[in-house]
Amino acid sequence: MEPIFSGAPTGASTLAPSHAQLALRLASRLCPAQEGAANAALDELAAELHGADALPAREQIAEVFMTMEPLRTVRTGLGHDELRVDRVLEHGAGHPLALTAIALDIARRAGLDLGVAAHDGGHVVAHRRVAEPMGLDFSRDGDDRIRAVPIGPLAWRCPHQLGSAIVAELVERGVRGGDIGLALRAAEATFTMPLAPHDAQAARLRLGALRATLN
Repeated sequence: MEPIFSGAPTGASTLAPSHAQLALRLASRLCPAQEGAANAALDELAAELHGADALPAREQIAEVFMTMEPLRTVRTGLGHDELRVDRVLEHGAGHPLALTAIALDIARRAGLDLGVAAHDGGHVVAHRRVAEPMGLDFSRDGDDRIRAVPIGPLAWRCPHQLGSAIVAELVERGVRGGDIGLALRAAEATFTMPLAPHDAQAARLRLGALRATLN
């Protein structure tokens, strides 16, 4: 299966895929993804952050919060639309993982040095260069998205780690909803990303178990 390591979205400054770009490519493994429309929508959101890179870290987070405010958090627990960046941008609502990927991508396009960190059993978007005690948690809506984060080192997550979390959620949804085809396609997409040996072994076992359900 072809890896999805390289290539950059419009406005990106490096060859590594951004969080949203990787999420889009994962979605394309499930069904045709509208990457062109999604990238245009991401560019429009990033344009709203123009000039934010000159602001202090706390204000940069606030600008991203306001730009993301129209995108609602939803979690039905079934299907894949809520985790597909293209569909989330189209419908204005999505799973926290997809919203996190979008927030990081538009920040990257606007030149902001934000990242995602594992925190309190979920993920939080925070500033990489300054230990600001404030981040964005897209498992919440409205003002509740702004939350305190620990001052000091955070457990930062790269795009592929966030992508792995998206894949795991898709597999779980497929199993829970009886859509083994979705679960299988998502599990197979795991192998398009770099995996540590123990993660690769766990992924092989998971894929084998899913295939066994079809026999």
